[in-house]
Amino acid sequence: NLNTYMCVHACVRPCVRVLYDCMHSSSYSEDCSRTLVAMSWLFVGWLLHYVPFYMMARVLYFHHYLPAYLFNTMLSGILLGFILRHTARILSSYTTYLREREVLGFLLAPVAAVIVLSFILFSPLSYGMTGETSEHPSSQMYGLKWLSSWEF
Repeated sequence: NLNTYMCVHACVRPCVRVLYDCMHSSSYSEDCSRTLVAMSWLFVGWLLHYVPFYMMARVLYFHHYLPAYLFNTMLSGILLGFILRHTARILSSYTTYLREREVLGFLLAPVAAVIVLSFILFSPLSYGMTGETSEHPSSQMYGLKWLSSWEF
């Protein structure tokens, strides 16, 4: 769980720095400040729901992590939207034939494809696996156990 925190911190800190730098730019200040406030509240919500269960010295089940996961999902969506909007704004300024909305569509298509593919691949974990365990080569989950620490 400490690794999770460090990964989240390593990903969020540069993004917050970009937001902070962006807030001092006159053209994006309102969008950046609104995004930074939303991300701050969601990060605080994530911390308040995750930290108490991290400190427990007992078995933790999904219902312990789900509230923190909800905040993490919302935070990821806001961050992804912010990054895609500003990347589209930057890329559309370099071209005369593509508008910002079209560039955003080109950027969003691969992201949506990855999300749908990951849902299709990992949906048996949510909806119930049938057959052999993930260690068995004929299992539908055999190729999805990417880390040896995953237990399913």
